[in-house]
Amino acid sequence: PYGPEKVDTFEIGLKTDQLNRRLRFNLSAFYTDYRDMQLAQIYFLGSGEDLVQGNTILNAASSEIWGIEAEVTAVPVDGLRINAALAYLKAEYANFDYLLPGGDVLDLSGQRLQNAPKWTGSVGAEYRFGVGDSAEGRIGASYNFSSEKLLTSIIDTARASVQPTHLVNAHADVTFGDRYTIGVWATN
Repeated sequence: PYGPEKVDTFEIGLKTDQLNRRLRFNLSAFYTDYRDMQLAQIYFLGSGEDLVQGNTILNAASSEIWGIEAEVTAVPVDGLRINAALAYLKAEYANFDYLLPGGDVLDLSGQRLQNAPKWTGSVGAEYRFGVGDSAEGRIGASYNFSSEKLLTSIIDTARASVQPTHLVNAHADVTFGDRYTIGVWATN
C-alpha cells in the first residue's frame, strides 16, 4: 500500500505580444514542493531459476522541483513563423530513505528525479504559402534537445540514464480546402 501525493506549486511569469503580434515572448519561473511522491519500482529478487521480477508503487518522502522557461515566437514576414524555447529544471529528492530489496536503506536525498532532464530546448520554423486559388502549402522543420536524464530507475546508475537526445523533424504538405491534405513528414 502507498499513500496519496501532496503537491504545492507556485509560478510567476510574463507573457508579452509586441510589434503588432509579430513577436511573442514568454518567461516563467516555478517551484513545486512534492510530498509523498508516488514512484513505480521494478525489482528483482533471487537469481537463476528462482529469479522473481516484481512491480510496486512506493512513496518518496519529499522532493523539490524548480525551474525557468523562456519561449520566443516571431513572424518576421507574412507566412513565416519562427519559434524557440529553452528550459532549465532542477528536480531532486529533498528527503528519501530508499529501502533496497535486500533490506538496506539508501539515502537518496539530493539525487535527481526520474524523467527530469536538466536542460531542454527547441527551435523551429514553418512557412505557409498559397498554392493556386484554393490550396495552402506548408514547409517546416524543428530541432529538439533534451539533456541526460534518468528514465525509469530510481537509483542513478550508469545503465539507468538516457543520454542527451537531439531530434530533427521536417514536413511539407499541401491542404486543399478544408478536407484533404497531402504531405511528407520526416520524424525521428
